[in-house]
Amino acid sequence: MSEDATALVFLARGYEDDHLDRFRRFIRSYASFSTGQPTHLHVIFKGFHTAEHERSARLLFEALPHTAHVMEDVGFDIGAYAAVVGYLNDPYVCFLNSNSEIISENWLGKLISNLRDPAVGMVGATGSCESLNYLHPDFPRFPNPHLRTNAFALRVKDAQRFLDGIYIREKIDAWRFESGPDSLTRRVFSAALTCLVVGRDGRGYGPSAWIDSETFRQGLQSNLLVGDNVTRAYFDMSPSERDRIVFKTWGGFVHPRLFASTL
Repeated sequence: MSEDATALVFLARGYEDDHLDRFRRFIRSYASFSTGQPTHLHVIFKGFHTAEHERSARLLFEALPHTAHVMEDVGFDIGAYAAVVGYLNDPYVCFLNSNSEIISENWLGKLISNLRDPAVGMVGATGSCESLNYLHPDFPRFPNPHLRTNAFALRVKDAQRFLDGIYIREKIDAWRFESGPDSLTRRVFSAALTCLVVGRDGRGYGPSAWIDSETFRQGLQSNLLVGDNVTRAYFDMSPSERDRIVFKTWGGFVHPRLFASTL
């Protein structure tokens, strides 16, 4: 264990038919960019339909030094993260889901350098103000600032306490933990700590400045550290679809230039 090392946890979930392509995308990106931070890779293998599917996935990761964790396919992503965090010995942890694609040099170092501030409890590559109140009235109304639960990092001791006692049975439970009334972000805020979106520029943006970060669903997303299926889908939208989803994410906080730069 290094005093400054990060446990990098990648979730290799084999449920989707194209899961090997997703893993290959991550592996290529991981090999292409320096982490900029002492790193211990952990891979969670779960959700494979057959033992042969799992073996094929394990073979993809053979060239990367890592610690493997095999889990039952319960609890969605958050449940897997909560289950593995008790096994980590490094001071920091960063979680990546199966759709993650690294797109910046020294990406992990940029996250962790902002997390070293004792006033910061969590950092992430993407944040949002979206509300799922239309799905269930329990969700806080817009604006509902929260870090998205992909490419996010905490101190391991904080991850252990903030992920303790969670109950994830259905997809809406996972959404609640990301952006509900007792979300991970709100747990961090309740501990008198803040949450930062960290850009490719290395800057940590506080909640009031997330809209200026040029990351998630903003402009050309040119300041993203880590992409995923949602950030990629943004580029495939028509201008009208993009306007709608940007407004859903950022609402009245959107600057006109952010719309203009996507057209």
